[in-house]
Amino acid sequence: MIVRAVRYPEKEAQLPENIEAIQFRCAHMGKMGHFASVAVSSSDEPFDDKGHIMPLYRGYGLYYMYVLKV
Repeated sequence: MIVRAVRYPEKEAQLPENIEAIQFRCAHMGKMGHFASVAVSSSDEPFDDKGHIMPLYRGYGLYYMYVLKV
């Protein structure tokens, strides 16, 4: 399982550039792997087109979205 995160306004993380090396090193454990992309934003995010992005603060709410690929 590979997990990568992005910050809003990005919506989906890219596979790592060294994905083939990761596959090779993990092949002894099995042939199937998973990739999860997690996007995070502040719960106060206005989601407008003005380009204003709210900061993330510890202890405050957030929104997240994930995409799982096999």
